[in-house]
Amino acid sequence: MTFQQCCSIVNFSDASTALAAIHEHARAGWVAFSRHALERAVENGLALQEIVDALCACVRCTWQPEHGTWRVEGEDWDGNDLVVALTFRDGVLVVTVFRRETT
Repeated sequence: MTFQQCCSIVNFSDASTALAAIHEHARAGWVAFSRHALERAVENGLALQEIVDALCACVRCTWQPEHGTWRVEGEDWDGNDLVVALTFRDGVLVVTVFRRETT
């Protein structure tokens, strides 16, 4: 899949199609971060590459219509649960990121 093809896929019909595009974008390095996401990464002690790696390996995503973002669940380098909210803007734009609390 080319960069142009990835960027043209914005309205996905299902999560599996979105997940494939997320993997493709992340593996190609087409990931950008909003200012908010950069602040949350620092607060959570996450390296940007750690977030990209989580996107490369994630196995689940769900559409959040109230935010217009995809919620992606993955793991950080230590195996902790990581949640990334993203959208597609000339690649993947990470909107926010946080470690999910486990009980």
